[in-house]
Amino acid sequence: MIIFKYLGYVFKYIIMLAGTMLLLITFSIIYNPLKAQTKLIGKIMKGPNDPLEYANVLLLQFKDSSLVKGTISDKNGQYIFQKTSKGKYLLSISFTGFEKAFISPISLTNEDYTSEMGEIVLIKSLEDLKSVNVVAKKQLFEQKIDRMIINVSSSITYAGGSALEVLERSPGVLINQQNSTISMNGKEGVAVMINNKINRMPINVIVEMLSGMSANSIERIELITSPPAGMDAEGSAGYINIILKSTTESGTNGSYAITGGFSHGESAQASMNFNHRKKLLNFFGDFSFSRTRSRQLWDVYNKVIYQGKTKEIYLDVYRPSLQLLYNYKFGADYTLSDKTILGFIISGYSNQQSRTWNNHSELRIDQNIDTILFITNHEINNWSNLSGNFNMQHSFNKNEKIFINANYDYYYSNNPVEYINKYYDANSNFIYDHYMESTKRTPITIWVAAIDYTKNLSAKINMEAGMKGTLSGFVNKTETHNLFQNNWQKDELLSSIFNLRENILAGYVSFSVALNKATTIKAGLRYENTFSNLGSEKQRDIVDRNYGNLFPSFFLSRTFNEYNLANFSYSRRITRPTFNNLAPTTIFVDPYSYFYGNPALLPSINTSFSGSYTFHKKILSISYSQEIRPITNYLPKTDAATNIRSYSAENQKNLLTFTTAVTIPINFFTWWTSQVNLSAVHQVMNVYIKETVNEIKQQYIMATLSQTFALPNDVSVEASGSFNSGGFFGIFIRKPYGAVNAGIQKKFAKHRSSIRLNAVNILNTMATNIYVDLPERNLVSHFILYMPYPAYRLTYTYNFGNDKLKQVRKRVTGAEDVKQRVE
Repeated sequence: MIIFKYLGYVFKYIIMLAGTMLLLITFSIIYNPLKAQTKLIGKIMKGPNDPLEYANVLLLQFKDSSLVKGTISDKNGQYIFQKTSKGKYLLSISFTGFEKAFISPISLTNEDYTSEMGEIVLIKSLEDLKSVNVVAKKQLFEQKIDRMIINVSSSITYAGGSALEVLERSPGVLINQQNSTISMNGKEGVAVMINNKINRMPINVIVEMLSGMSANSIERIELITSPPAGMDAEGSAGYINIILKSTTESGTNGSYAITGGFSHGESAQASMNFNHRKKLLNFFGDFSFSRTRSRQLWDVYNKVIYQGKTKEIYLDVYRPSLQLLYNYKFGADYTLSDKTILGFIISGYSNQQSRTWNNHSELRIDQNIDTILFITNHEINNWSNLSGNFNMQHSFNKNEKIFINANYDYYYSNNPVEYINKYYDANSNFIYDHYMESTKRTPITIWVAAIDYTKNLSAKINMEAGMKGTLSGFVNKTETHNLFQNNWQKDELLSSIFNLRENILAGYVSFSVALNKATTIKAGLRYENTFSNLGSEKQRDIVDRNYGNLFPSFFLSRTFNEYNLANFSYSRRITRPTFNNLAPTTIFVDPYSYFYGNPALLPSINTSFSGSYTFHKKILSISYSQEIRPITNYLPKTDAATNIRSYSAENQKNLLTFTTAVTIPINFFTWWTSQVNLSAVHQVMNVYIKETVNEIKQQYIMATLSQTFALPNDVSVEASGSFNSGGFFGIFIRKPYGAVNAGIQKKFAKHRSSIRLNAVNILNTMATNIYVDLPERNLVSHFILYMPYPAYRLTYTYNFGNDKLKQVRKRVTGAEDVKQRVE
């Protein structure tokens, strides 16, 4: 079997990463000064024979009350401080509703012994509890059973940046801004969600939108590699779910943030979110705006051999751009009764981008200059969106619930481009010029209706089931005109109107079974039927498909003790061709290169297995996937006679991916925490080039490292770095890249605000450098894209309103539950 063929690679990476993990653990032990191995234990009680669980116990220095260690009591009321050095200490014990207790002094003098503190009984507070002020800081990275969570709001270096920059520094995520692709764990076909809702724009537009979305408005990002049956089967690589900030406190509250910065141009951002909750009604909303001026530099090289002659193209591109991005959301929840909650959300955005392409191109034959081109393209690319959602949650009883969602999405794209091409001979003498203009207008409408049902069949068995229907369609109208003798003439070959309709009907059922206290399994099956029809005003049924697929999923979780946990998952998924990839329209970069659609694209099917083991919050994971008919974007094809190069999405034969990864949190001191993520990937892809199958392989390592330092006076410093040794982009291979980032934050508790200064990509090492070198197939290309440049930003954040957490009825709405709200 093919899996055994590559089993050696898996063990190779396990040994390599396990060794790295052991080295880091050893370093953390050696780094700390040698200390006495004294154990301090005791019990917290709230009455005779009545232990108090979750009491907060702090060990403080006696001389200045500075924090040494902290812990909480277990269900038996017991607390333990391991490996405490000798010295003089103060013990602080606190719990909501009880008077705080202090014990001092505590003197530890001997080594390798246990100091018993006995039982401590807390006294109930005489004051009524009016409110509780909750302050917590989440870890930057959190590993769950089926996803990695990146708590963006916990990071200093993310402040003032964009959502795309956050993803570029996320474990296992690769961004190619030149080709506008996103891959995760070495696989393309990532589905992007915002607030649990799939964004159905073309991936290149999503990349542009994320580049303008402020990280200040993001609460967390979820990298979901093994989605359950309740989620759409779309996306062979899984989901990237961007959760925007929200609040659930009662009263009126919220926050706003303002950022100013500079990279290769000025940038400004502003964002605000608010929440008003009173009795049965809750209003919420957010708004963000960004204005970014930037530039890109491209270096492109292509070579073909035709009739014994070597033809080369050297292309330099300078592309300044200005982007304005507006995002807004407004919604409300109303508690109709104790069992029923109604809600609605209205959201949208406007992404306005204008840019100029200044291209200098040299055509060489046998290394001698033949023709020189100076090309100026003026482009406007505007996307807008308006979405509406109605949701209802009804509880039949505490064990049985139903969720109903209805959605409408409207997208509109307007993309006019003006081309000015000037030709010169080898001696820079003007020959002629050519003027061309194109327009593309695309309205997209999507209707979605979903119903989800959950029921606890018993104390150990839970069932989920649901149905969903998606009706979508678009009209893609393109026109191209050429200027001849001062008259604009329509180019009929490059002008068209295409219509696409795609309907997806789905149903699923899954069961979660607790076999015992330590073992849980979850198994689900999803069925999706897809109907797609693409036609034009000249030809109907260019694409006419109707197909159904089953998508099983299986999860197994085994807890050995509080420090050891094992997980296993299996899933099958699909990646359908995007609307833009199917529509056979043509988009020019210059007279010698263009992109076009491919109506012959077929959906790809991905089968994946993964397993992980957690030991003291350190995680080792292994995954294997096999994708049939993977879709690679921008496969280059060259007409050797004319040296014109075209790019389109194509189906390849298959893609095999092995990934091993470790996640290591390290707490050197109470004021210094660290997070290390390492991944090793081995990929084998069989691609079609000129109707022959070619095997290409790639092995690379991804690493992210973050360090956080908590300093006195509410000052904190963060430094982070990322490195990637390569990776696939279609059939292209990417060269190593990485980034170093740093930031400092000062909090003003009295004024409920903070200020952050950060620098990202300090060493300017985030260039996209990709190539394909297959001279035997007459295919040699090299692209370098220089972006983003080092950026420096200053962010001010202010929290307003009621920050006291009051007792609010705990509930789950369609907007808060991933499984029931997926669109």
